[in-house]
Amino acid sequence: MILAEIENLNFSYSLNGKHILKNLSLNVTEGQRILLAGINGAGKSTLLRILGGKHMAFDISKFTVLGFRTPQDGIGGVAFVGDNWTQSVSFVGRVAYSIDLPVKHFMRAKQEENIERRNLLCDILKINLDWNMRFLSDGQRRRVQIMLGLILPFKLLLLDEVTSELDIIVRTKLLNFLKKETEERNASIIYATHILDGLDNWITDIRYINCHGKIENLNNNFDTTPLKKIIVNKMISDYDEMEKNNIIEKEGQKKEKCKSHGPQGGYSSGRSQNL
Repeated sequence: MILAEIENLNFSYSLNGKHILKNLSLNVTEGQRILLAGINGAGKSTLLRILGGKHMAFDISKFTVLGFRTPQDGIGGVAFVGDNWTQSVSFVGRVAYSIDLPVKHFMRAKQEENIERRNLLCDILKINLDWNMRFLSDGQRRRVQIMLGLILPFKLLLLDEVTSELDIIVRTKLLNFLKKETEERNASIIYATHILDGLDNWITDIRYINCHGKIENLNNNFDTTPLKKIIVNKMISDYDEMEKNNIIEKEGQKKEKCKSHGPQGGYSSGRSQNL
């Protein structure tokens, strides 16, 4: 069963801006654990945010996520866990993860409706429910964010570089939990990360967004070559091509002559590129 389908996606952050993603197509089926790789600025976060309904795509032939043309995080089985430090709460608006509340009272209704799953995730992520959100470190707050993002059973999970602040034990336990979710519930995961350790036997598929904003299927390479070598070789090739075509800014050049450090100009998704 196809969970997500994209055909011929072209995307930029402004009407006449440079396309970050170009003629991109992607199918996601049940039970997949997809590594989404690419150099910084290639468009990995942008693609995940489009799939999660956080960016609208207009220049596209076909787009469905779990049967929806306008997916939303937390609705219909879609879960997005990324670099967003606020959470939408009904009748309140945007509430920061640094709010002055114990963890167990933050988004309390959602927790109480999923206590067993919440407790399992707290055990995996080493979260103390009596922690006060206001006084947490970035790493602790990130763990709470992951717990709340996964507290509802998902059908399609979009993970955007959220495990970089986890220690190796917690990260391994989380990945084992997520693998079990795909095997027992036929859920699927798209995981964008540069941390490749421990993923050789975890992922089922590799998709790589190259420096031209197009996606490549690297599954054939994965049969005979270690994951890290595949990704590093692709990145080296991208950087060499960008250097050759004067895309990477040379030392001493004016920004007006060369604004790009990758397809997004060195800026995180959604930020202005006006220099």
